[in-house]
This record gives sequence, C-alpha cells and structure tokens, in this order.
Amino acid sequence: MTIKNKLTLRNLFILLCAALLALIAVKAYYIQQKITWITEAERAYMKKDLIHAEEWYQKARSNRWIKYKEDEIHTRLAQLAPITEIRSRLAGLDEAAQSASPDSDEDFTRLVQAYADLSALRNKYMKTGGQYSSYYKQISSAFKVTDHFLGKFKQFEQRFTSQMNDNLEKRTYQDESFRNKLLLIPEAYYGGKDKRLDSLSAAFKKYDTRKLTQLSADGMFTSMLNEALSMKNIYKEAGVESPWIKKTTESLADQVLRTDLKTENYTAFASHARDFVAFAQSAKVRSPLTAYISTQYSRLIRKAKLMVARGEYQQAIALYEAVAGYRDTSDQIAAAKLAWTKADPIRLLQAADSSKRYAHVIGGSGRYGAQLYAAASDDTGRIYYAAMDAAGQTRMVSSSELLQGQRITGLSFEKQLSTSTMPVILVEAESSLRRAYYSAFAVEEGEFSKLFEFEADGYQVMKDGTLLVNNPEGDGEGESAVYAWTGSDYKYQKPVESDSEPGSESESESESEYKNIRIEDLLQHAGQKVRFTCSIVSITDSGPLAQLGDSYVLLKSDSLLSVGNVTISGTLASQNEDVTLGQTALSLPVFEVTLVEE
Repeated sequence: MTIKNKLTLRNLFILLCAALLALIAVKAYYIQQKITWITEAERAYMKKDLIHAEEWYQKARSNRWIKYKEDEIHTRLAQLAPITEIRSRLAGLDEAAQSASPDSDEDFTRLVQAYADLSALRNKYMKTGGQYSSYYKQISSAFKVTDHFLGKFKQFEQRFTSQMNDNLEKRTYQDESFRNKLLLIPEAYYGGKDKRLDSLSAAFKKYDTRKLTQLSADGMFTSMLNEALSMKNIYKEAGVESPWIKKTTESLADQVLRTDLKTENYTAFASHARDFVAFAQSAKVRSPLTAYISTQYSRLIRKAKLMVARGEYQQAIALYEAVAGYRDTSDQIAAAKLAWTKADPIRLLQAADSSKRYAHVIGGSGRYGAQLYAAASDDTGRIYYAAMDAAGQTRMVSSSELLQGQRITGLSFEKQLSTSTMPVILVEAESSLRRAYYSAFAVEEGEFSKLFEFEADGYQVMKDGTLLVNNPEGDGEGESAVYAWTGSDYKYQKPVESDSEPGSESESESESEYKNIRIEDLLQHAGQKVRFTCSIVSITDSGPLAQLGDSYVLLKSDSLLSVGNVTISGTLASQNEDVTLGQTALSLPVFEVTLVEE
C-alpha cells in the first residue's frame, strides 16, 4: 500500500467520523428540542393555555428523532382536537378568502360557501358558555379571518355595483346576475340584518326605478311589467321588501294609460290596461289603478253606445273594436252592426251582393220572419229583396222581370197585401199617361211573383181584399175600377157601381193614397198629402232632421223617430221654423208627419 492510498483512506475515515459526529449532534439537538417542546406544552396545558399547548404538542409529535412520551402526546392532542380543528379550518378558510379574485364569479361562489363554512365553525365553538369560545376568538383574531372575508366582500360589492351603473348607462340588461350575488353577501358585511336591507334596498330601488322608467319611455310597456314582476319575485324569495316596485309600476302605468286616453289611442289603452291588470293579479297586489281602468273602460263603452244612438255606427264599431283588447266586445260590435244595417238597409243588400248599384232602398226589422229585411232596385230595373234570419245569415232574391222603359220613382212595402211571412214590394215608376205606374211583387219561398201591374192615378186596398184603382189606363179608364184576385194575380173585374152605398165615394176619396214622391221634390208639394222615404241624420231639441239635398227638413211627429231611413206620409207646412244645429241657427221647412212606416 502506498503512502497516497493510506492518506486517502484516512481522510475518508475522518470524514465519516465527522459526519457521524454531526449526525449525533443534530439528533441530540432535536432530542433536546422535543424534550423542551413537551416541557413547554405541559406547562402551557397546565396553565390552560391550550392554544400554545396544542402548538407545542404538534411540534413534538412531528419530531421523529426520538420516541419520547408518545402516548402522552397522543392523549393530549386528542384532548386538544377542537383547538386543532379551529386552527386548521380557520387557516384554510382564511386562505380561501385571501386568494379569491374580485373579477371571478366562480371565486365569489366559493367565497360565499367558505363564509357559510366559517359561520358554521363559529356557531359550533362560539356557543354561549362554550369552553372553546375564547380560544376560537384568539385564533380568529390571529388570522384576521373575518377582516379578510369582509374586505373581499367589499371588493365584490364594488364590482357588482359598478355593473349595475354600467347597465343603466348603456341601457343593456342582458346580464343582471349581480342582483342575486349582492343578495348573497352576508349580513355581517353590512353590520346587521337591518343595515343590510337598508343598503340593498337603496341600491336596488335606484336601479329598478331607472330601469323600469327607461323601458316605459322606450314604449316597452309589457316588458316593463314583466321585469317588475320578475324583480318582485326575486326579492320575495330573498326576503327583501320591495315597495318601490309596485309604486314605480303604478306611476308609470298611470302615465301611459292617461296618455292613451288623452290621445284617444283606445287600442293602446285596452292593451296596456289588460297587461297591467294581469300584472296586478300575478303580483298579488291591490292597486287603485285597476279601478281607474275599469271606470274608463265603462266610460268608453257608454261612449260607443251613445254613438250608436246618434247614428255614428262606424265610429262606435271602431271604438268597440279598439277596446276589445281589454275585454271581449264581440256582442256589442254585432249589435252595433245590426243597428247600422237597420238604419241603413243598403248594407244588408251589399252584404249579400256588393257588385250591384242599388237605388230606392227600403227596409225594416222584425217582420216577415226576418230579423232585418231590405229591398231595392238597380239601374236595369230589377228588384232585389234581402233578409237576415235570427242566426245572422243573409239571403237575397231578385226579380226575373225588368221594368223596361219606365224610370222607377220609389219602392215601398205594401203592408195590407203582405203576410207575416211574405212581404209584398210595391214599385212605383213614371207614367206618361197617369200619375204613376204601379207594380207589386210578392216574395215567397225565395222567389218573386208579380201580383199586379197597371198605370193609374192611385189605388187602395179594400177590406174585402180587392183593389180600388183610380182611373186605370185601359179597362176602367176615366173611372174607379175594381181589381180582384184571380188566384195568381190581380185583374180588372169591373167599374165601381153607381149604386154604391151613400158616402162611399167620399170615403174612398178620403182614404185615397198619399202621393208618392222623392224627398228631393218635397218643396214642390207644399200643402199636399205626400209620401216618401228619407234619411234621418240628427235628433235636435226641435225634432228629427232629415236630409234634404244640401240642407234638412224638420219632421214633426207624434211617433218616436230615430236616426236612419224611414218612410213617412204627411204634409209640408207653409212656414219654416228656426232650428239650432250645433252652433248654427237654421231656418228649415217643416213636415207634419201623419203616418210612419217601419
């Protein structure tokens, strides 16, 4: 062995010895530490300083250099398990609080859950009179865990509040998750339940009021109500009173509804009223605005009814249709249309066939098995009859014969020849030989049948069913002739016998027909007994006014007359009468009515 090898082995041996000595020294050090820690732990435990006792015992247990009083350490730590749990859990929760990022919604959720765990831990060890309550306070204060949680909630609250303001400024409301998140921040952050409610209510009231106002101002009335209902439900679930929702919604709805009425936008009023009533019912709130809506709706219905009474049918129907969005007005609309057709029979004819040009229109109601009925002629001389049954169905028939070469001057229903189910239409036309050309048609089982046709100076239906015709053209000319029913029509039978009962001629004369004229020719027949069809357009304090060209004629009648078409008989008075129509004073001719035909 060389000297070099000897030195190397010796050095190695020295190093090993040195390492062994160092290891022995380290072990001795940790042995001494463990003994010291156990001693300190025992001293602290005896002094009831359980926090430090638990800390020393934990250090001693982690020291594995020597097995020394292991059973005692195990026993003590078992006794101090609550202290261990408090320390370890508070350390973990504090770490969760400090590591939460204010920009992360997931971290906020974890923070809320961590605070719930903190509350559960606190409730477990902070019971009144509990033996660990003072130790919990000491450990919690050492970590400053509550301060860390409240500071982090402060940062999240600032972010959520900033989001609220940003939504209002940009008028975008797609993301309102901050509302629920703010409701999750614990009461301790605010300093108690009442302070929490006051703070949240102030923030939510400002946001909700501005948002609802913006939606209403933008014409989004239904969306505004839906949002209000959604807000109310959210607050209800969170146990937050929200009186500003009802107050703001009522105020905005009231403004909208009053504007609708002021501008006479009744369709909008009905829609808005329906939506608000639905909101009130869903939100289970009692609002005086619902009574206001009901009152205004009733007022509009009365207004429509008055329009019908004044003959303003189209306006009335339009109003009924407008408010139908609030409540069904189909019955009122049908009644108004019926009244309109009754007053203007041409509507019945046009409903059956709108392609024709009707003239000399007459009509009535409640006869001949029909709810409404009407007759008219066209420019070809054809006669039409339309009837509406109780079910509202309309049928129309027309004559197959045309009155060639004669200009029709008027139509009327010959009531003395008509039956309860069969109307008889009398057609009067111009005649170059006599006062008029007369033709009568019966309408039965959907067909026209001609009853008579002659030119004469007049006729009347006698009690025995015959016709007394005055100066007919042809047979009986120059005298009064009797026309009798043959089973299919009326034919000339004989002249009136000269040995008639005394006074019969004068009686016939007194019962002679009124002269049929057009109302346009009325002023040419002053003092004469005439008969015509007219259109009553207004009811004044002086009486009904019928259209007469560009002016009117005042009707004086013992019968109750209403707006619409009517056939009347009577005499035109010699003196005019002053009538006030609106703000205008008019001097109008007066027609004394003796007979009104439906």
